Amino acid sequence: MKESGATAATWGTIRKAFAEYFAVWGIELPSSLSEGKGSIHQGGWSIDWLVGVRRGNPYLDFSALHRMTNPRHHRIHASGKVIWLPAERDVFLFESGSTEVATAAKRARYDRQNARVSALLRRKFVTEEATLPEEPGDMTDPDLSSRAGAPAPLPDAVRRFVDSASWTFAKTYATTWPHEYIVRRPQNAEMLDALARHIFEHGVDGRFYTQVRKYHHENGKAYWSMDDTPESTTLINRCNDEQTYEARLKGGTLPSKAGG
Repeated sequence: MKESGATAATWGTIRKAFAEYFAVWGIELPSSLSEGKGSIHQGGWSIDWLVGVRRGNPYLDFSALHRMTNPRHHRIHASGKVIWLPAERDVFLFESGSTEVATAAKRARYDRQNARVSALLRRKFVTEEATLPEEPGDMTDPDLSSRAGAPAPLPDAVRRFVDSASWTFAKTYATTWPHEYIVRRPQNAEMLDALARHIFEHGVDGRFYTQVRKYHHENGKAYWSMDDTPESTTLINRCNDEQTYEARLKGGTLPSKAGG
């Protein structure tokens, strides 16, 4: 695929989004892209990338590994928007009161899911076979992720954290966008990170005016992060489902000003 006209501008947008994602390490894609695959080894990262066109729209997928953080797998759309795709998981959570048999069964499902995703990533980035299915639900274990149309419930340990945590009401937005939040601290960092990963990996796209964010809906609540990645998340928000932008837009109850 030659880069010319609008196509060249589109690939420029994709390259810019990629560079911004890895800005801390100064990692960039080649100055010229064509349909195919490549790899980058820089700044401790091992990155495989693939470019292509789907329904006339160019995209770039990449898988990235670094020993200091969790595995990444993303797609960058022609607009520059970065979305999450299934990646291998590096944290196994289980209930402290679970029996040895129950824990072993859950670990087996966890390992099976990772093996499945690993095999699909090898086919996608290493061999010449077809790429992964478009929908993440097509490549996940139903015991570990969502079935079509149904959100993946929070893991038991994360659910207990959410239920027992002290959420702070956002007084500034009491009359516009009532919600509450919890801030990342050393004592809750592990569980807040797990909650953030669940939102990004299993959440659904939702609008807030012109913005699009990932939301996890469970037990009448909507959870979201204002940050771009789980790793950069320092605060998690939640509100009642009826207080989300889309619910209020549909119900005609939007505030007179956007608030925040």
